[in-house]
Amino acid sequence: MACLGVPVFALLLASAVASASWTVTDQEHDCTFYRGEVEASGATAVRVVCDWDVPPADLSAVLSQPGTHAGIFSSLGEAETISRAGPLERVRQVHVARGATDREVVVDIRTTDVPEGKRFAWTKARDQSARRTDGVEPDLTDGFWEVTDRGGRSHLVYEIRYLAGGRVPALLVRWFQVSGIKGVIGDLRGFMDRR
Repeated sequence: MACLGVPVFALLLASAVASASWTVTDQEHDCTFYRGEVEASGATAVRVVCDWDVPPADLSAVLSQPGTHAGIFSSLGEAETISRAGPLERVRQVHVARGATDREVVVDIRTTDVPEGKRFAWTKARDQSARRTDGVEPDLTDGFWEVTDRGGRSHLVYEIRYLAGGRVPALLVRWFQVSGIKGVIGDLRGFMDRR
């Protein structure tokens, strides 16, 4: 979150829903990493675009179960489904990272059909009453995973906007802008490769 989504503390920066320009920052894991502009909220847009030799149905099946994502993403200490009603799932997450206080947040994740695939979009829930730890509540977390079929291969787009809340050292924020995002994508790619 990462997602979810993940939804994930290592994602201190985030989605390009509102960002119009992208700068390529790296390529790894058969993906291209982008950074957007700093938004008025203070979040920096982040986007990752991947083309993987993974069946799209398999990748969508994994991303459609956000309550199990702590078993995939090392930056998720906990992920628990609180409720599910049709395409909307409410999930409690604890985001962890060395050198920083845990973050805990409840997110609403909506699954929608897109041409040739699925989108799993999350946003911070208005109701945070299911939080159970003393973890800092992030100020902002929203984004999406989108999986589309490209000739039997997965075309994956990941976007996120994240403001960790509380106090986070600037050095740690900069590290997560690069290495944290790569870690999230690397965790997912490794999980899919082992299946």
